[in-house]
Amino acid sequence: MTAVIGVTFKGFEDIAVLEVKEILKKKATAEKGHILFSATEKQCAELCYKTQSLKKIIPLLAEFSFSSFDDFKKQCKDARINLKKFAEKTFRVDCERSGEHGFTSQDAAAAVGEILLEQQPKTKVNLDEPDIIVACIIQQNQCYVGIDWAGFDLSKREYKIYSQAHMLNAGFAYCAVRYAGYTGKEVLLDPLCGVGIIPIEAGLFAGKMSPRFHQKDLFKFHHLLKIDLSKYDKTKEKKIHCTGYDANLRNVEAAKKQAKLAGVKSVTFARADVEWLDTKAEEKSVDIVIAQAPVEGRAIPENDVEKLYKELFYQLEFIVKDKGKVVLICQKTAVLKKALEHFTIVDEHTAWQGEQEYKIVTVKKKK
Repeated sequence: MTAVIGVTFKGFEDIAVLEVKEILKKKATAEKGHILFSATEKQCAELCYKTQSLKKIIPLLAEFSFSSFDDFKKQCKDARINLKKFAEKTFRVDCERSGEHGFTSQDAAAAVGEILLEQQPKTKVNLDEPDIIVACIIQQNQCYVGIDWAGFDLSKREYKIYSQAHMLNAGFAYCAVRYAGYTGKEVLLDPLCGVGIIPIEAGLFAGKMSPRFHQKDLFKFHHLLKIDLSKYDKTKEKKIHCTGYDANLRNVEAAKKQAKLAGVKSVTFARADVEWLDTKAEEKSVDIVIAQAPVEGRAIPENDVEKLYKELFYQLEFIVKDKGKVVLICQKTAVLKKALEHFTIVDEHTAWQGEQEYKIVTVKKKK
């Protein structure tokens, strides 16, 4: 058992904690932009394969605080990071840094690499295709050093072959789905689904399916332990009620193709303009609506966005259950708040996809 850091989206740390509890039956502690927990190497491998909320999973070799770059190098050297287990492996150091510092991420990675080579001369550097990646996570004056167990960004999805403006990261979309309270039992609708990221992530979660089904051989941990990831695959997908609509037929076709690549069969996609939602769903039949809100700007004038919001809420007032909820992922909220009529805001949460701030706005019907 070793200490592990899981890197996630700032603002969605509690979702990552919940996912670790569900997958590994373990408690985790939420910090800013990451979570901390204890696990075995095989449990870390299982989590790499199953997680939808985490970007990186890093069993720790050292943890320390520092006050300057010179102190950073001293603390790293004093930690005497033990790489004997990896003596015959090639490595590279990657650094992710947040906060104000008098050095760059490249400076920190180079310093850690030099120290590791001094302490374990038998190891060799390979910047292109290393056996293992040593991860250096710096947040303000705190540093975590460990092995990037997957070796790639777990929040990216192989099924994503289409893109669109202001597109959500799949891991971020999953976190928003869970934040909305979706358990897989509710009737879920995305009326502005684009190329289908939100419904697909909901389908993967509800079906307990790995988003990396076709990536089993890509994990760096295969250089360190033997494990058959196929034992975690479900043989039968759970039937759910999850639908995505979009006014653009090209988006709908893209969503269908991506769902097929993801292995999600129980999610339905169809073309539908917002003003026709009441003909697509029965009255008071939807438990949760979750969608990425449109962004007013050069491409979409503010008046058009306000018109869309008003029509959307007019339709949702008919199809959403009285105790149902609508969750919108917004870059801006001013126009949304102007368009509310039969709904009221009950929660407004902030989360970050990289440097982009989003407001996760939950609205319910007025009583």
